[in-house]
Amino acid sequence: ENSDSINLDIKTTEFLTDKILQNCENQASVVMFTTSSWGGNATLVSTTSWRVNTTGSVPVQNLLSGTSYIVKNAGVRPNTIAMGIDVYDALKLNTDLTNRIQYVGYAFAGKDIMASLFDIPQNRIFVGESMVDTGQEGIAVSLTTMWGVDLWLGYMAPSPSIKTLSAAYVFRHSMDGNPYRTKK
Repeated sequence: ENSDSINLDIKTTEFLTDKILQNCENQASVVMFTTSSWGGNATLVSTTSWRVNTTGSVPVQNLLSGTSYIVKNAGVRPNTIAMGIDVYDALKLNTDLTNRIQYVGYAFAGKDIMASLFDIPQNRIFVGESMVDTGQEGIAVSLTTMWGVDLWLGYMAPSPSIKTLSAAYVFRHSMDGNPYRTKK
């Protein structure tokens, strides 16, 4: 009675839609970062890990090597990177990237710089920031990043097709162009 601007039906629908999409995102991260889902996985040891940020940490070389691997084994050039916020934050300040841009006036390597260095379209670098509660219900909250500390490099076709090579399709039924319906 105190507020005319709150429509509970709309707020509830938006909240539930957000939770459904968050669940889809969690499932995508699980599939994308499960090594048995893909061939050609590479695990970097601590001295070459991008998080350590040592002279052995060479993310540009690692990703270009991954690009060559995908081209040689799938016949397509990767056009998409997906990573969690922890990886993105580590890469922004990694010396392998910052040394390459130190004379062009950037303080850190954002998505635009990473796209150029990794030879990936800028609008195809995705950074997952969602959190998931891994604690048991009724016990203390245990929030962790949904996307972990991994990076996925692959090819995603611009539009789905049965005979088109691509990774990470999600098919969804729509009605009159709307992927969701609400029934009360």
